[in-house]
Amino acid sequence: MNVNRLQVVHYPDIVLAQYCHDQFGLNKGVYNTIDEWLFSHGEQDVILRRTQMVRFLEDCKNRAGYSAAGQLTFGRGTLTEKLALFQQRYGHDSQKATEGSGSHASL
Repeated sequence: MNVNRLQVVHYPDIVLAQYCHDQFGLNKGVYNTIDEWLFSHGEQDVILRRTQMVRFLEDCKNRAGYSAAGQLTFGRGTLTEKLALFQQRYGHDSQKATEGSGSHASL
């Protein structure tokens, strides 16, 4: 799917879900869990929540959470832990998450 990562948050939900699948190997269940978690932890604006979701996934990708199949992997209970750490680090200003991304310690 050829979608600009900065514009994908404005597209219909199905397009963003497909983007997350193509870029990160994310299934719809994990996608929905992340979306619901961000919503219930204060990110009410859908565009900001989607932006934060993409930045969270990019942050996880940069922290080497991939399986052999090239998908992001989250162990039992670690998804919410990683979301909490991400929000603690970057809060609602998750722009910082992608600045200088590269060698980060593992979540």
